[in-house]
Amino acid sequence: MQKQNKKVIGFNIVEVIVIIVVSAIFTSIATGIIVMNNFKSEAGITYAELLQDDKVKEFLDVYADVLSGYYENVDKSEAINSAISGMMSYLGDKYSTYLDDDATNNLNDMLAGTYNGIGILINQNKEIEEVFDNSPAMAAGILKGDKIVGLNNEDVSELELTELTARIKGSNGNVNLKILRGDELKDITVEVKILNKPAISYSIDEYNDKKIGYLQIQTFSQTLAEQVKQVLNKFDKENIDSVIIDLRGNGGGYLNAATDTASLFLEKGKVIYSLENKNSYESFKDETDEHKNYNIVVLVNEGTASASEILTGALKDSYGVTIVGQKTYGKGKVQQVKNLSDGSMVKYTTAKWLRPNGECVDGEGIKPDYEVEIEVVDETTIVDTQLKKAIEVLVN
Repeated sequence: MQKQNKKVIGFNIVEVIVIIVVSAIFTSIATGIIVMNNFKSEAGITYAELLQDDKVKEFLDVYADVLSGYYENVDKSEAINSAISGMMSYLGDKYSTYLDDDATNNLNDMLAGTYNGIGILINQNKEIEEVFDNSPAMAAGILKGDKIVGLNNEDVSELELTELTARIKGSNGNVNLKILRGDELKDITVEVKILNKPAISYSIDEYNDKKIGYLQIQTFSQTLAEQVKQVLNKFDKENIDSVIIDLRGNGGGYLNAATDTASLFLEKGKVIYSLENKNSYESFKDETDEHKNYNIVVLVNEGTASASEILTGALKDSYGVTIVGQKTYGKGKVQQVKNLSDGSMVKYTTAKWLRPNGECVDGEGIKPDYEVEIEVVDETTIVDTQLKKAIEVLVN
């Protein structure tokens, strides 16, 4: 039998390269399809679904044409930010807007509720106007009225206030201050640490042999409820049963801060607010076991807005407080924020909120039980008739 020759079928090097390239292309396409179909935005929409929209394709075509065809260089980041800003403007909702990185940082700083420092408030003359409770500055013996003349063995007379505060906050661990108190110079070492940014002020005053706690809330920061709880504990130790909560000029803040603060007062199961959007309606109730039994007057005015109105509505409808002052601003919408990669932010309205009694305050505000205006005697004299009325309600 004659032995047959076997023919070996192979590929030359060029054919091998072509096969590898083609395989890579198909793999890339397949992988891209998988990624596009599985990668979703925070809203749950895949990129593949977005690209099925002819208007999205048109936008991308225009964007590509501008990048390649415009006669000058185009800043891609600024172009996209302008497009986002335009989309927010289109909504026609004054609460839906684009914030650049500076505005975003300012908003975040205001609402964060914490800061790095020693716990003092300084004026332009570098004099200490306030020493905050339980702060390193208070522990070190710094007093209101002290003037900072030196920092870490350096004279600060030529420093701007912003530079001085930045250096104090940026000190590692401890900072050495040279303080002028009257005619006496003092060297004081103070610990620099992360502190709660004061969101409240309070006092305990006596009227006709009756102690009344006064609590002013400036902003609804992340640490507000914790700060309010500490003050209420002090009120309880003084056996105070009547409290004035001052929300005048408070433009709001975080929704959860209003919820947590309301929960310090309400009984478990009481409604704080409800949210209504295009798809759902949901009520949010107090889920804590903690509550109070104070006689409460809430002070409001036209600057009382948003989270302040949520707290006011909850305390009125689910607790039974008395409201004194002027009608509130009337912001009955809730915003969601989205941080962008360059440090900017968009915020847009996602729902409207309702009082426990079912009313929406948007554009309407909350009317006080006693409508009282501040008395302006002259350019330099103002009488707080609203506070006087609150005291009258609680004392009588």
